[in-house]
Amino acid sequence: MIYTIGLFLLATSSIGFSRKIQSREPDDSISNPMGWLFDIEAENNGENKNELRETETVCLTKECRIIADEFLRSMNKSVDPCDDFYKFTCQGWTTTDAPSYLPLWARFIMFQEVVYKRLKGILEKDQQPDDILPVKQAKKWFKTCMDSEGLNRRGIKTLESILMRVGGWPITLDSEEWDEDAYNWEKIDNYYFQLTSSHIFYQFNIFPYVGATDDDIGISPGDLPLGEKLSDKYRDYKGNDYDAYKEFVYKVVEVFSKNHKGKNFYREKLERDVVSIVEFEKELFMIREDDDEGDGFQRQRIGKFIDFYESEIKKSNLEAFKIDFKKSITELLAMVGQKYNSSMEMSIKDDVYFPKLAKLMKKTPKKVIINYMHWHFVSNMLEHTTNEMRNLIFELMEREIGVTERPPRWMECVELTKMQEAVAYAFMKEYFPSETNTKMQEVINNVQGSVETLIDNSNFMNTEVKKAWITKLKNMKFLVGFPQSFQNNSAIIASFHGLIIGSDLIDNNLSYDRYKVRFKLRNFMTTGPVVGWSTESLTVGASYGGNVIVVPAALFQPPLLTPNLPEFVNYGILGTTIGHEIGHGYDGMGIFDSGDYEEIPITKEDENIVLDSFKCFSEFYENFMNKTDYSEDELSFGNRTLGENLSDVMGIHAVFDAYKKLLSKTGGADRKLPNFEEFTDEQMLFISYGNMWCEIANEQFAEKQRRNDVHSPGRIRVLGALKNSPEFTKAFNCPKRSSMNPDKKCNMWEAQVKPKSRRRYGKHHTWIVN
Repeated sequence: MIYTIGLFLLATSSIGFSRKIQSREPDDSISNPMGWLFDIEAENNGENKNELRETETVCLTKECRIIADEFLRSMNKSVDPCDDFYKFTCQGWTTTDAPSYLPLWARFIMFQEVVYKRLKGILEKDQQPDDILPVKQAKKWFKTCMDSEGLNRRGIKTLESILMRVGGWPITLDSEEWDEDAYNWEKIDNYYFQLTSSHIFYQFNIFPYVGATDDDIGISPGDLPLGEKLSDKYRDYKGNDYDAYKEFVYKVVEVFSKNHKGKNFYREKLERDVVSIVEFEKELFMIREDDDEGDGFQRQRIGKFIDFYESEIKKSNLEAFKIDFKKSITELLAMVGQKYNSSMEMSIKDDVYFPKLAKLMKKTPKKVIINYMHWHFVSNMLEHTTNEMRNLIFELMEREIGVTERPPRWMECVELTKMQEAVAYAFMKEYFPSETNTKMQEVINNVQGSVETLIDNSNFMNTEVKKAWITKLKNMKFLVGFPQSFQNNSAIIASFHGLIIGSDLIDNNLSYDRYKVRFKLRNFMTTGPVVGWSTESLTVGASYGGNVIVVPAALFQPPLLTPNLPEFVNYGILGTTIGHEIGHGYDGMGIFDSGDYEEIPITKEDENIVLDSFKCFSEFYENFMNKTDYSEDELSFGNRTLGENLSDVMGIHAVFDAYKKLLSKTGGADRKLPNFEEFTDEQMLFISYGNMWCEIANEQFAEKQRRNDVHSPGRIRVLGALKNSPEFTKAFNCPKRSSMNPDKKCNMWEAQVKPKSRRRYGKHHTWIVN
């Protein structure tokens, strides 16, 4: 499973929207909160900044003055830090003029928009003679996307043409026009597979990288319509949300049914058909297994899975609705010249979904199934058509997550230009200084060393278990900056071999989707899973999976990391990010495995101590919420967010230790930030950490996040981690039983009472929250 820190909300907030009535002009700048970052780049006055660092007690570099001003704007120094440290560091952030196109405005999102601004500068430049072909293609894609007038002129003609090749979209046709016998669901699914290299009711997951999942190629339930815009965890097929979604489908279908507009009989038919599509979609959603506890993939021979599936189908007399997995896998492998083998192992997610799907399809009218299949395709192509369609998507998101404006068109197009590897290559050439990579490696090594110290000093685990945990830590792989292949022009060019980019945005997307499946499949079949990049280089957020931590280059920008800032800023912001990701190796899912998918031999007594620690964290964070906030069938907040909270607390412990060791090596004192001279170095470390999680969310989104997200809101992340930090309490001299210094603290590495020595080893069971 992949764990990420930072922009876990970008997909939900869906950056691809602009104004409902009138979009901003393409050259509009982002709002002022980010302008200061570009001031850093503009400064070139010849100062010897290294000399300043060495000789001045107060850091007077441009970076230091700017970050100090930024911290001051967010803080409220009149608040007692021992009373509410989040208010102390972030109360000023709540008065920030947040962009109205985002449901949540946070520091990490602000940094991501800085990346987008830089990418805009790259993509809008004319093609240069020294641009490699993939960069030229990415610029062409961006230019096509920016041509709003051309997109509006083209309208939905491309989509209509695609639909007509398989008999049309029944919901948009008169009953006499649609030939029910001409195309069944299998033919239509195969048609869309040839077009997109993906199926509708199920999908192949190709994991070419170690850490993406435990396995390599998987089969899982298909994405739902608007899967990238409206994630499953924010769906609610009831009440006002249900009505808003129905209205959205209705308005889209109306555009495709222009010949019937205004006819009462057709409007009534359309309303019935829309309800039937949404009800079918709702039932598809309901037959999936909830998977809050992990990635849900189970590895098995594909022949065994097919035998199970076909046995269930035969048992219930559902042959007419059977998926021919052998045929579809054969077609997938044939794309790269490989053959089907029943003994091949694959990863299956939610295997009972597939017999349930056949039962659902059997009871559903054929027309409803076909309507849904076309809707599934159309919904995911809408943003590549007209401004009218993009506005319809915006209106839905406005009601779902409270956004009130679409972002500038250029920002939509940066997001929609899918050739991220090519764009990242161009970004690396322009914005990736080698000294920040060296600094990042130093931070990683120091934090990793401190985690080892914490494990070694644990007061309850025996030597053998500690040794296994430390081995796991030392075997962790860190992918930093950009993939090595980015140093090689030929490798980038070869990776995009066969991709055709033209002047039609929909065709470009379909071409890229087909290319991407072939690319991942070819890599996997020729090399097997390799240690690779599960997080894109242009994403402001690190990730952990399979004992691999990815730290993308997008994190290497001030104030996340720069050699020209005091170390408490580097460690308080990016250091805690690294500590958090390392912590995932020892959270509720990681602590019992060795990093190579082998169980760690742990005694039952020690296992119970670990589970008691989990319980401590769960109850501690649960106290931030009212018990009346949940229905009986909801997973409690403390349990749902446990893994992220554990990682936050472990991260802050490790980073404090790493920072103190660094100071002892370098002379015992850090430089000061201007206007922060009254604070100690330790206090500034925590102030930097608190500032990282400043955020403000609209009410609708905050409620959905509270009920669904595995991450705690920023306020709780800060308060929860620091209330469990004795180092914080000591740094700010917080009185006993003050708000930030509760009597009871949770610690993964310390038992309340040191257990007796023991010799026997028992098998553990993965701890699952009920």
